[in-house]
Amino acid sequence: MTNIKRHGQAGSLQALARPAAGGTLRRTHQTAWTLLFAAALAACGGSEPDALQQASGSPAPAPAPAPAPAPAPAPAPAPAPAPAPAPAPAPAPAPAPAPAPAPVTSSALLVTLQNFAETAARNWNFAGHSVTDQFTSAQGRWDYTDTTYEPWLFDRADVWRMMFELTRNTKWQTQANSDLAYYESRLSAEGFFLNKTGEQDTKYSYVHPWSTNTAKQTAAYNATVAGFPNTYSTGAGLWTERELWVALNAAVKYHTVSNSTAALSRAQAMVDQWDQVCAGRKAPLVSYTQHEGGGPGGTTPSDLISSPWMSALYFQAARLYIEKVPSAANQVYRQASDYFDWMNTPGTRGFYSGSEVGSEYAGLVFPSYLAGGSLIGDAGPDVGNMDHALDVAGFVAFAIKAKTALGLPTAAAQQRLADMKATAVVAFAESTRTTLYLPKYRINPPRKFNWWTRGLYELVANGGA
Repeated sequence: MTNIKRHGQAGSLQALARPAAGGTLRRTHQTAWTLLFAAALAACGGSEPDALQQASGSPAPAPAPAPAPAPAPAPAPAPAPAPAPAPAPAPAPAPAPAPAPAPVTSSALLVTLQNFAETAARNWNFAGHSVTDQFTSAQGRWDYTDTTYEPWLFDRADVWRMMFELTRNTKWQTQANSDLAYYESRLSAEGFFLNKTGEQDTKYSYVHPWSTNTAKQTAAYNATVAGFPNTYSTGAGLWTERELWVALNAAVKYHTVSNSTAALSRAQAMVDQWDQVCAGRKAPLVSYTQHEGGGPGGTTPSDLISSPWMSALYFQAARLYIEKVPSAANQVYRQASDYFDWMNTPGTRGFYSGSEVGSEYAGLVFPSYLAGGSLIGDAGPDVGNMDHALDVAGFVAFAIKAKTALGLPTAAAQQRLADMKATAVVAFAESTRTTLYLPKYRINPPRKFNWWTRGLYELVANGGA
């Protein structure tokens, strides 16, 4: 419209054991002994051969020698010991796990955002594309006309100032001054943007402290005061965190222009109004109908909801306020910490799995357009919600800052910050196309660039590198 593992080490191989040497064979030989016959026998009771010799008067023949005994058989050699069994083979080393993707950094996001800035500046043919008449307003084409207002929502001129501060590229400073001049030329004496006809819509009334036209800043501020009350009413036809941002943002910036204490009082009233709508809860919950003006098909749902991305706008202005009024920091920090905790509660669906949108987004986390647990209308899962990952990332970075100041754990918020940055990378990729007759870096609707840049600016301002 974007969670480092160490590699496993292989074990050393075992050496094969050598079989033991066999024993030495020893053989014994016996010597043959010759038997000697006696030469004479006793005279009396002599043996039969003696008697025959006496009778014949002749000597008896010598007896035949006894045969030599057969040599004793050699003993069988001792059997050689059996060879030692071969050792079991060493186990194969476990495969190293795939390396985790490197954490997404704000500087990497900024590199990509600058490509989209070219499209936001209407450099349609950037990066080798050549647009044709097939590129229409339905795909984000627009021009400076007196009836074009959508690209100016969320303060286009101020967004270019932010881009210059982020990059120090004077190209964006020039763009900021040019768009400020056009915007002020179309701002009425009553502080309304004339390009938005049919209503006096203060969502387009912005104060620019870096302008030299003080009268225009005063007109824009006064329009926001008249257009949004200091306190909340349940009977109000419309209430959103975005309107609260418009009022708080104008008050804080007008104080820079005028040093008016009334502007600071107005700003504090907006901070207090957040708590008033929360009514002891961790989020400012109003009915779907009061927030959106009605439900699908003309229905009037009463489901209680809050917008994470609109709340991110509110906290952008609240951060500027506590820079001016440090005594209000604990109040704003508590609001931010509580709101994150509420968002991160599974039942509220402030964050949800990308797999609810499609299997191709499994592993990603999307921010809800409208949180609270309802699934009706814009509260349900939608691929377009990934486009708000960057502005919600800016808020989560502020929530981490708030929790740190309050001495609260930040691990859950750190994880969600990583989730939002990872999803923002995919949102950028999905808006990068190859069709040559359309811009390569597509911004549709055009105002999307404004909330993207605001989100990244907050990410950097709050140290969410």
